Parts: sequence; structure tokens; C-alpha cells
Amino acid sequence: MIKLPRARAAPIAESLAERFREQPERRPTMVDGPAESDMQEWTVPSLGQRSRDPAQAPDGSIWWTGMWASLAGHVDISTGEMQEFHLPPEAVHHSIVPDRDDKIWYAGNSNGTIGMLDPNSGLITEYPTQAGNPRIATCHHDGKLYFTAQRAGELGLLDPESGDLAGIETEPRPYGI
Repeated sequence: MIKLPRARAAPIAESLAERFREQPERRPTMVDGPAESDMQEWTVPSLGQRSRDPAQAPDGSIWWTGMWASLAGHVDISTGEMQEFHLPPEAVHHSIVPDRDDKIWYAGNSNGTIGMLDPNSGLITEYPTQAGNPRIATCHHDGKLYFTAQRAGELGLLDPESGDLAGIETEPRPYGI
């Protein structure tokens, strides 16, 4: 997202509202009962990065991926302090996952890697995969990282302790995991 002057933003908003009209059949079903919500919003330091896929780390902080800027961002929700870490530009990472050891894992969608950022040192370790485009990853309680490779039609597994990678073919185009 980028900030536009109101004179430019208004016609764009009107055009989008016209093209993507409300679909009443898709409205949520309201549920009776008390509900409370506390929402906070932050503007990322590098605008235009396509910030997406926020994930909460074990310490409660929030991480996001800045896919188009090849960065991982971090916000300390108690202070609002933000930090960005530049990742290899050729990775064009699609998602990030914090693990229980405070490492940040990313799926290198363009260069076929799984990468690990150590935010304490800033060091990045990349693991080349046989998959064409790792997309979404998750950390299992056993410490291993599982991921999908949509274009390759594969599910992958990385053992961070050994660096071993394995993959199995799946039905075409697995997206999330």
C-alpha cells in the first residue's frame, strides 16, 4: 500500500467501489452476545513493499513479509517500535514463519530456497530446494519446517538441525499448509 493525496485516492476508491460492488449474500452472520475487540494498526516503514502475512512470534511481537522489497519486518506491539531486515532480493519470499527459537523462516518463491533469518545477528542462511517455488511454510512442534511448492506440485520438509530437505509430489498446486 502507498499513501496517495486525497485528490488521487478518491477517484481510485470510487472506481474500485464501482467494479467490486457489495455482495449481500456474502455478508457475515452476526452472533448474539457480548464481544470485545482491541485493534491496533501500524504503517510499515518502507511503503510499497506489499506487506502481508503477519505472524505472531512466541514473544508476542508481530512479523510481516515485505514481498516486493525483499524484507521481513518486525513490530514490538508494546512500544510500536519497528525494524526491517533485508532478505536476498532474488528470493522474492512469499511468507514468513517465526519459530520457537526466535528465528524467522521464509519461503524463497523466486529462487527456490527456504531461508532463515536470525534477527539477533542479522545473519541469513539459505537452503536450496529442488522445488520450483516454495510458497507457504509452517514450523512443527518437532522443530522441522514443512512447506508447499505450488508450481512444483510438492510438499517439502526441512530439518533445520541437519539441513536435510525432502519433498513429495502432491496433487497439483498445493498453496497453504
